[in-house]
This record gives sequence, C-alpha cells and structure tokens, in this order.
Amino acid sequence: MFLGWKESKIFKKDRFYLKCLLIVFLVGLFTEILQGTRFIKRYFELADLLANSLGILFSYLIFVLYPLKKNHT
Repeated sequence: MFLGWKESKIFKKDRFYLKCLLIVFLVGLFTEILQGTRFIKRYFELADLLANSLGILFSYLIFVLYPLKKNHT
C-alpha cells in the first residue's frame, strides 16, 4: 500500500515521503479500530497494528531509503 501511495501523483515528491507514511499508518489504525466494532465481528488486536507498522517501516526502508543510498554511492 505504501508503494502505491508513494508512486501516486497526490503528494509532492519530497525526499522522505512522511505524509505518505502517516496516511498509510492511519489507514491501518482506522482498519483496526473498525475491527473492534460489533458489526464487523472481528477484534481489535495490538499485534495486528504492530505488524502493520512493521510492514510500513520495511516498505519505507526498501522503496525510499535504499534507492537514496544506492544513488549516493
């Protein structure tokens, strides 16, 4: 999901894509909060939120920081 937001034309291409990181995290958080409601019949789990955050972090490292490091060498 982060790569899709990163490649979209919605955000200006700043160096670290912090707005993109924040929006993807908020979408994951909102999804977890909705799972805690009665009409979805699933449970809010902190472990899922942590897994989503780690996935966002790893995709950020792979798709943003690694190409920057590769271009500087």
